[in-house]
Amino acid sequence: MKDNRNAKSVERSSGLGCHQSHIPIPIKLRKNGFDYELVNRGIRSFIFRQHVSPGIDYYEVFLLKISKAKTIKGNFLPSRERFPGNEDFGKWAWSFRSYELAWQKFNDFEYGKSCC
Repeated sequence: MKDNRNAKSVERSSGLGCHQSHIPIPIKLRKNGFDYELVNRGIRSFIFRQHVSPGIDYYEVFLLKISKAKTIKGNFLPSRERFPGNEDFGKWAWSFRSYELAWQKFNDFEYGKSCC
């Protein structure tokens, strides 16, 4: 059962707000051969749906991490929100088969019951 209590929070993730000094994570993205879509966005964490195959979705919950701005070979890269890499799972990112378990972890992060 999908919980839409935080559905409006997804709308906040596009564009740079007046208090943001970094690029927000995209609402939809493709990584490692999978499509991801933002389901919930909180102050400290995210839930993304990972579409594995028809009828099979996983949910990835992770903490907000921001990469610092840097210049590489003369190209400026602004500060941005990070999507976790494979090595980040179990540290600041987790994967769940059910939305309900993902929602629990998300709430733990948002309300301070869990960190890493």
